[in-house]
Amino acid sequence: MSKKRFIQSASAVLLFQTGEKPCVDKAVRYAEKLWEKLTEKGYGASTKEHRPRSSRDYYKLLSEHQRKAFNLFWNAFGHKHGRDGAAMRFGQLGELTSAEYKIIIEAAKKESLRQLPYGQSRIMAQGWIEEKRYNDHTPSPKAKQNAAHAANNLRNELASLQQLHKASPSPSMEKRIKQLTEQLK
Repeated sequence: MSKKRFIQSASAVLLFQTGEKPCVDKAVRYAEKLWEKLTEKGYGASTKEHRPRSSRDYYKLLSEHQRKAFNLFWNAFGHKHGRDGAAMRFGQLGELTSAEYKIIIEAAKKESLRQLPYGQSRIMAQGWIEEKRYNDHTPSPKAKQNAAHAANNLRNELASLQQLHKASPSPSMEKRIKQLTEQLK
């Protein structure tokens, strides 16, 4: 706050808080003394110079590999607001592998397709990355384990059907073997 604004606001307050007859000169003198005392204690005038903020182009700060991944992410995410903030958060992830970027991009595609309840708006990309919401779309270790277990069951069923088919061939078994082979692919 500048000294001028402080004196104006403090004197205005002092005029109406005292029970005496309002005296503008007395209120201004009191506010000026208050300013001096506050300055002595370190609360008064700011010693640092105020300069306009310099804005950074966080997109340009990304490496070539990050920039390519970010462009894919940005196109996949769909909610195109706050690109520079999203680039800043993307850069804060650090240099990731292509596989890790692919996981984030796939999750962004899923997020853009997700139906939102009525009245709810989609989070901006900057917040989505900062909160690591891409982890919400990656399968948990338990889900991966279940998928591996299901695939193992299919392989076992296929192996037993193939043995049965060798012993006594039948068109229905052959059809089921083809189905299982397709499912495993």
